[in-house]
Amino acid sequence: MPDKKPAKTQVEENPIADVLEGRHPAQSEKDWAEKTLLPTLEKAPEKPIGAPTGINLDQHGHARFTTISGTPVRRLYTQADLPEDWNAEKYLGYPGGPPFTRGIHANGYRGKLFTMRQFSGFASPEETNQRYKYLLEHGGGGLSVAFDLPTLMGYDSDHHASEGEVGKCGVAIDSLEDMEILFGGIDLEKTTVSMTINSPASVLWAMYLVVAEKQGADWKKISGTLQNDILKEYIAQAPRPCRNWRSPCMTASSTWNGHESAASRWTTSARGSVSSSTPTMTFSKRSPSTAPLARSGIR
Repeated sequence: MPDKKPAKTQVEENPIADVLEGRHPAQSEKDWAEKTLLPTLEKAPEKPIGAPTGINLDQHGHARFTTISGTPVRRLYTQADLPEDWNAEKYLGYPGGPPFTRGIHANGYRGKLFTMRQFSGFASPEETNQRYKYLLEHGGGGLSVAFDLPTLMGYDSDHHASEGEVGKCGVAIDSLEDMEILFGGIDLEKTTVSMTINSPASVLWAMYLVVAEKQGADWKKISGTLQNDILKEYIAQAPRPCRNWRSPCMTASSTWNGHESAASRWTTSARGSVSSSTPTMTFSKRSPSTAPLARSGIR
């Protein structure tokens, strides 16, 4: 007996039912739905994207359109979709003030331009330091540090698993001295720094703070971004079973941003765990457990 063919994915029986359901559209929107939208849907029905899944089908088996996170997306948004108590002052506000719908700066980016950081790092700390100074002298608004694979994995350059990878995809940092050389002659109070370092984030961040301290910089005035996406590192660099641990050890810079990972999150002052006057940082770290890398020599 031949298998039954799967039923075709359906759209709503009444294509414009969602215009009215749970909303209070203006008469003009109702007229548009009946006179403009409905004829269009009858001529060219909407089709679900991709194979039927729990993402593009609702609980009734009807097609739906969503964001990549599975949040349903309406065909059209109007004032009928706003909260009943909506008012501009409460929900929209003004630039530079809560709820920051219009941005964090009162004059947008007319006075404070986006920081321009070229992702850079290669070979030794000395060579990368020269490159950083060149970039800053030629208009760079900050620095974005690229570390080599051994550093990303938490290995020293003379470890056997580092052979063939030292200084290739970024700069090799094994010690505090390396970090001092990397930022030698660069004012860290005036230069924002981004570091793509994930697993050993807390270690490299601690080194950075010591370098800033030796320069005489105020920790509360240094700024930048520290990437902390352990899942990206786990998937893209060297997939191996790993453990994550949370490190609430940094309460140093109030102007430093941390990219939290979904797997390991430490609650910061913004969520009320510590005093709002205490600057905090978010970290996760993975134990170094990677497969031996390609071998051709070490630094």
